[in-house]
Amino acid sequence: MVFFVLSTKGFETVKHFSRQCPVWLNCDGLSDSEIEGLRANGHLLTNFVKGIDPADQIAISTAIETIKQHHNDDVVWLEQ
Repeated sequence: MVFFVLSTKGFETVKHFSRQCPVWLNCDGLSDSEIEGLRANGHLLTNFVKGIDPADQIAISTAIETIKQHHNDDVVWLEQ
């Protein structure tokens, strides 16, 4: 499973999984230094460099397609 989170609150919900499962982050969620610190501690994080509006279904669908290009056999969990 791959987690796709759109907010800091969403990340806090899945953080305990992020050492076993990849987590893709909206760029507005965590700072670069927070992400680097988490990665240094074994968290599997990828962050989008362009913000994704949670209300923009086309942007979310495009982001999910990008995630699936990297994790094509995994289920993508989307923060609602």
